[in-house]
Amino acid sequence: MKMTNKRMLAFVLALLMCLTILPAGALAAKPEVIEAPGIAVANAIEHVTIGDYEYDLDGNATVTKYKGTGATATVPGSITHGGSTFSVTKIGAGAFSNNAVLTTVTIPSTVKTLGEGAFSNCTKLANVTIKGDINNCPDDPAPFDGAGSGLKVTFDSGVTKIPANILMNSNLKNVVIPKSAITIGASAFENCSSLTNVSFPNGNNVKTIGEEAFRGCKSLSSISLPKTCTSLGSNAFEDCRGLSTITIAGNINTSGSASDVFKRAGANSGAISVTFTSNVTTVSNIFETSSASNAPRITKVLFKGDAPAIYQNAFKNITATVKYNSSAAGWTTMAGGNYGGELEWDGVVGARIPTQPSDKTVNEGEKVTFKVVASGTELQYQWQRSTDDGKTWVNVSCTKASYSFTTTAAMDGYKYRCKVYNDVSEVTSKVVKLTVIAKPAFTTNPSNVTVKEGKTATFKVKATGGSLKYQWYYKEDGVNRWVKLQGETKATLKFKATAAQNQGKFRCKVTNPAGSKYSSSAILTVQSKPHISKQPSNKTGSKGGSVTFKVTAAGAVDYQWYYREAGSKTWKPVKYAWSNTLTVSGLKKSWNGRQYRCRITNSVGAVYTKAVKLTVKEVKAVLICNDN
Repeated sequence: MKMTNKRMLAFVLALLMCLTILPAGALAAKPEVIEAPGIAVANAIEHVTIGDYEYDLDGNATVTKYKGTGATATVPGSITHGGSTFSVTKIGAGAFSNNAVLTTVTIPSTVKTLGEGAFSNCTKLANVTIKGDINNCPDDPAPFDGAGSGLKVTFDSGVTKIPANILMNSNLKNVVIPKSAITIGASAFENCSSLTNVSFPNGNNVKTIGEEAFRGCKSLSSISLPKTCTSLGSNAFEDCRGLSTITIAGNINTSGSASDVFKRAGANSGAISVTFTSNVTTVSNIFETSSASNAPRITKVLFKGDAPAIYQNAFKNITATVKYNSSAAGWTTMAGGNYGGELEWDGVVGARIPTQPSDKTVNEGEKVTFKVVASGTELQYQWQRSTDDGKTWVNVSCTKASYSFTTTAAMDGYKYRCKVYNDVSEVTSKVVKLTVIAKPAFTTNPSNVTVKEGKTATFKVKATGGSLKYQWYYKEDGVNRWVKLQGETKATLKFKATAAQNQGKFRCKVTNPAGSKYSSSAILTVQSKPHISKQPSNKTGSKGGSVTFKVTAAGAVDYQWYYREAGSKTWKPVKYAWSNTLTVSGLKKSWNGRQYRCRITNSVGAVYTKAVKLTVKEVKAVLICNDN
C-alpha cells in the first residue's frame, strides 16, 4: 500500500516511541503490540491543494486557504482525492481573510462550521450566499469581522437557522431572512453598524430571536417582527439608536422582567412609533428596561386590533400617545391598568367607506372625478392607479376624498382605487375603471386610385377611437368646393367611375363624441374611352376636286376612317387614313352620296363619330359669246 510522506513520518515516530519504552531484553523476546497514545496512523490529517483551495482531510474536508485570484468564489460541496470523496464541512480560521479582490462568495449546504475570521477584512466582499444550516461560528473574531462595504447576505430557502455570531462586526447592509428560518442566534448581527434593512418576507416562520442578535445595529431604522415570533432574547435590539418604527405582529415573550430588549433604542431618531397589528392579543414587557435612562424612545403606540391583554409595566418609563381602534368592541370596556410610564390614550374611530367610487366613461381631454365617502376620525386618503389591469398599483399625487384630472387617450382602461386610513385601521375602496373615448385618428388614409371608366373605384380608411361615424366627400377637378356624398357613411367607399370624375378628389370625415377629423384627400384617375368634342360635318365638293373631314377628340390614341357607298350597309376602311383628318381628292360623280365616319380608340375602348355625307357636283360648261 502506497503511503504519503506524512503517513510515513507518523509511522516512524510511532515506531521510535515503541522502541524507547521497551524494557531490557525485550528486543530479544517476542515483540509486544503497543499502541502509542494520541497517534492514529490511519486517521492522520493530510494537507492537499485542489484547484483554488487548500484542504485538510480527516474523513471530511476543511478549507484552510483560498488561493484563487478571481472576484467570485464558489466553495465546492465535496472534493475527490486519492480515489476517495470528501465532503467539505468546514471553512477554517482565516481561510479567506484579508482578500482585497473577492466580491462574491457562495457557501454550500455541506459547510457546518465557519472558523475564526474565515472571511475577516475581505474589504470588497459585497454578496454572500449561504445555502444551508451552519452550526458553529466563533465570535473572536467572527467569520465576517470587518468584511465587505455594503455587504448583502442571502440565506437560501431551506435554511432553518441563522447561527450565533455569523455576521457579528461585519459591514452588512441588508439581509433577507428566508421563510424557512425558525431561529436567529445570539449576536448573529451584533454591531453591524451599516445594517439598514432586515426583511421578513410574508409567510416568515421565525419564532426566536436570540440575545443581542441585533445589538448595536445603529443604522437600522425599522423592524417588522412576524406573527410567528414569540421570543426575544435580552438586549436583542439594544443600542439600535436609529430605530424609528417597530411593527409587532404576534404575541412575544421575553426571558424575564427588565430584559432590556430595546435598551436605548431610538436614542438618535428621538421618536419611535410602535404598531401592534390585529393579530396581537397579548402585550408583554418587551419594552421594560432596568432604568429610565435606558428606556427606548417610544413616543407613539398604535393598536390596530381589538383590546389585548397588557402586562403590568409593559410601557415602564415610556411617555407616549397610545391610539387604539375605539370602534372595536373590546376597547369600550377596557379598564386602564398599571402599564407603567405616562400614556395618553386616544380612541380613534376606524375607517369605513359607505359610498364607493364608480366607473367613469369620458371623452379624451375631458375632466374626470372619482370620489369616495368615508367615515371615521383622523382620516387620510391615498388614491392609487393600475395600468396593468390591477396587477400592480402605484400611488398618485391625490390624498383627498375626490380625485380629479384631465384625461388622455392613453388612460383608457386604467383602474383606480382609494386607500382610506387612520392610525389604527385601513380600508381600500373597490376598484373602478376609466374608459376614455379617444378623439378619432386615422391609421390609414385613402390612397390614389386609377380605374377604367365604368369599373368600380374603391377608397378605404382606417381610424381609431370609439363609436366612430364616417362621411365621404368629393371635390370635382378644378372646383374649390367639397360635396357631401349622401349615404356614403362607411369606412370603405365604392362606386362605378365615370369620365366626369377624372382627377376628382375624395376624402373621409370620421367623428365620435370626442371630436372629428378629416383624412387626407386621394385622387381618382379614370381611364375612359376617347371623348369626341367636335364631330365631322357633311361635305360638298366638285367633280375632280377635294374635301376634308375632321374630328376633335380627347384621349385618342388611334384613328381609322371608314366609308360606305350610298345605299350600302357595309363600311370599308379608307387606306392610310390614320389621323383625325381625312382629305378625299379627285372626287368622282359616282361617289356622290357616299358616307364617312371615324373610329377613335385608346387602351380603354373605341368610339365612332357620326356618319357624314359627301356630295359631288358636276361642273356645267358656260358658253361665252363675243360680238366681235
